Amino acid sequence: MRRDGTLILCYHRVAEGVEDPLHLCVRPGNFAAHLEEMSRVREPSTLADVSVPSRRPRVVVTLDDGYRDNLTNALPIAEAKGVPITVFVTSGILGNHRGLWWDRLGTLLRSRPPHVREIDLPISGRNVRLPLGSSGIRADLVSVRRHTVTIGAHTVDHVRLRDRPAREQRDTISGSKRELEQSIGRTVSHFAYPFGRRDDFDDRSVDAVRSAEFDTACTAIPGMAHSSTDPYRLPRRMVMDWGRLRFRVQMQRWRLG
Repeated sequence: MRRDGTLILCYHRVAEGVEDPLHLCVRPGNFAAHLEEMSRVREPSTLADVSVPSRRPRVVVTLDDGYRDNLTNALPIAEAKGVPITVFVTSGILGNHRGLWWDRLGTLLRSRPPHVREIDLPISGRNVRLPLGSSGIRADLVSVRRHTVTIGAHTVDHVRLRDRPAREQRDTISGSKRELEQSIGRTVSHFAYPFGRRDDFDDRSVDAVRSAEFDTACTAIPGMAHSSTDPYRLPRRMVMDWGRLRFRVQMQRWRLG
């Protein structure tokens, strides 16, 4: 039996011609090529099958945040290629046309007068003044960020969970599950930690996910998932807007890494 493990891929947006300061978008043509390439060497699967042994190495496609283009662009391509996808939705943005906070902040930063060199943000009950550099909008956003389709949960408000009070973590994690289940009328069994790096969540986050009775939780920590992997700390690989050949090479590197 082969033991390559399951490769879980993390996308955010499938779109082109949109504002993309954090480089989250994969163009539809490249997304289609990615699905073809991964299907050629792996078995497209779902998070529900991660712990089940398989003779052929698996791949799972996930998309974070719940952008509209996940359904208008990504889903039709995935359906045409026969690849299931999981969309992790930040439940608090449902019915909100203003977009996620980094999109709104990006608009604000682009429209600011040149003489404005700093911004005041309310953080944890106090105002924090952050300088705005000259390296572009993406660097400014990173500076602020530091302080058939399956629907998964991604918290209510896309907050960095680590070091937040346990109750606050439970509320945004279980709240996202409850709100999404009410919206779609079926059980939401999978979760993804916002941002998902090692310093973005803690043991209390994992406990809250387990208490909310999710079956799995995805991180953004690189690696392969195996049957012995903690289902509440599943690793994922981040995907960029690569062409077919670049993606093929990256798949080979991930297999060997």
